[in-house]
Amino acid sequence: MKIVKRKKWHQKKANKKLSYKFKKNKNVILYLKKICLCIGMIIFWQTRIINAKEKINNKSKTKVCLCCIGKKENLYIADFINHYQKLGYNHIYLYDNNNIDEERFDEVIKDKIDSGFVTVMNYRGYRGRKDDAQMDAYYDCYHRYNSECNWISFFDIDEYLFLMPINGTKIRIQQYLDQPKFDHCETIKINWKSYSDSELLYYENKSVLERFTKLSKFGYEFGNVKSTIRTNITHFMRRTYSPHSVFSSIRGCLSSGARKQIDFFMFPPNYKGAYINHYVTKTISEFCNKIKRGNAEKSFALDQGKLGERFHYFFMTNVKTQEKVDIFNKIFNTSFK
Repeated sequence: MKIVKRKKWHQKKANKKLSYKFKKNKNVILYLKKICLCIGMIIFWQTRIINAKEKINNKSKTKVCLCCIGKKENLYIADFINHYQKLGYNHIYLYDNNNIDEERFDEVIKDKIDSGFVTVMNYRGYRGRKDDAQMDAYYDCYHRYNSECNWISFFDIDEYLFLMPINGTKIRIQQYLDQPKFDHCETIKINWKSYSDSELLYYENKSVLERFTKLSKFGYEFGNVKSTIRTNITHFMRRTYSPHSVFSSIRGCLSSGARKQIDFFMFPPNYKGAYINHYVTKTISEFCNKIKRGNAEKSFALDQGKLGERFHYFFMTNVKTQEKVDIFNKIFNTSFK
């Protein structure tokens, strides 16, 4: 009997030790579980926040497209497209208005075309009704592709849109257009900020944003605006013949969201919400090349009168120097002063 009791006593003591070890280990395990749970919750909520931001910036149901037309723009088109891709645009419809035997856009942006981000429309050699290929391209784009997106912006290749931050945070185009203040707008009119040649004379292989940092003498460029237009409009829209107002007779807003019925100009300019940097002349040598090529908006013969108008326009927006005057006169064999 004594032996049995001794065995039971030892067994109880051993069981106590095991129970203590088990409880100690159990407490450690519970402690570790709580730590893991806390870490998991932190990761979960951080993922939710990141996903929410991505949803706002990248996965909005709103699709925004850009329509533009270009002629001899291969030096600038890649920079232009990269800017709007970073801004969040879903697609670009690029109307190629070069002459039949001139440069092609796929020589410099083939990767953007192959990826499906850019669709190049063949307007090569096309003059357009009333000698106005630009407006024909705009109307063709709106009626052909309005079911592909919710908004279409109509900008030129020398126009760069910038959006004002919301609560100190940079935004993309979808987040800008999804704001409730634009719910009843059919077109948003955005003012230009016009930039000068920044005292440069010749082309450099850099972004226009790097090269031109000084506003023109006027800065606001006479209050000109460009349009971003909603695509689900069902009522009649009156066609215009100015790229500054693609359609009239539709409900308009300023870039700030304020409702205002304007067509071509908004003066004084309104830069609340958004604005467009307009690199209208670039350098004197690039401006001369632009005159020689003509453009998609209107074509004109290079007679003395038209050259004089262009000469005075350049120096209306840029500081006049003898060096710039000499470059212009040498290129066109003129004697303007």
